[in-house]
Amino acid sequence: MSVLEQTHISSDQDPPIGIGKGTVFYVYYGRNAWHSTWITRYSHGALHDTLETAKAHCETRRVQGSVFNILELPALILLTQQRVVYITEINSENPLRGYAGRYIDKKWASITGNQHHPKKIRMDMPMHNIEDSFRPLSNYWTHQPNFQNSVMVVQRHHQGSMPELKNRVPSKREHYVSHSYGKEYALGWRRQSNNIKTSGIALAYAKLTQS
Repeated sequence: MSVLEQTHISSDQDPPIGIGKGTVFYVYYGRNAWHSTWITRYSHGALHDTLETAKAHCETRRVQGSVFNILELPALILLTQQRVVYITEINSENPLRGYAGRYIDKKWASITGNQHHPKKIRMDMPMHNIEDSFRPLSNYWTHQPNFQNSVMVVQRHHQGSMPELKNRVPSKREHYVSHSYGKEYALGWRRQSNNIKTSGIALAYAKLTQS
């Protein structure tokens, strides 16, 4: 397992071979600042498919005063012959809540010949159509997400070792906050409440799998 790389433009012409629901681990960090305020930032390589790689990522980024957060987020998981693609949304209390799975622009009827804009997203479509429909600026949202630091489409290459796909998100998710025992020791972690909802992921899954 490894850090999940963000995808920007997909050219995958084959349809996915599986779909599931699961979790990813989102790392964000802050440093003690003036008047005990916090600065949190999203950084490259901040999404992981295991807690172990998320913690290892924090160890490589730590400096004096750093405090890291690892937030377990629900995610939609799509499987292809080469990749595992995870779709989630950061900075949201209910990831993918606004995803419609259908083209909502009223002008769609006038561009029915445009193969880049299918009316409804389905599992038998090329992966690039499915991935692109989740981009923040696509017309497949009833509630448009922010352009930056919102919907994340990330991937890893499974190299033939395909993960088991599940049709439900684990009922319990965690939020871990780091604390230091000194620079000679690994970071310690304490748990906090995680109130991120899963209904948006469940609805996106249903919209892709319904006939």
